[in-house]
Amino acid sequence: MFEKFGEPMDDRSILRSVIRPAAKDLGFYFEGFGWHSFRRQNITVLQEEGATTFEAMAQAGHSRPSMTGEYTIVGFEHREQAVRHLQERLLGSPQPTVLAVN
Repeated sequence: MFEKFGEPMDDRSILRSVIRPAAKDLGFYFEGFGWHSFRRQNITVLQEEGATTFEAMAQAGHSRPSMTGEYTIVGFEHREQAVRHLQERLLGSPQPTVLAVN
């Protein structure tokens, strides 16, 4: 699929003629969408699944953890979950409120 006239296609050509149109058709294209989007997503998901920054750094081939941090996308749901876990650790699990009926 990624060859033309028996020659491999250029990665920029694949992105322009295959990947971006597919992303647009599927409704998740955004300005700047490209190969680095996949790289950022891979690094992010690795860490969301429990890999440490250093493990993700090694997977990405980065030489500094700060670079891996720049590639990591921290979503709202993940941040909210981390805050809720911290609150439960410090304050205990929320108790259901029982209303008295007169």
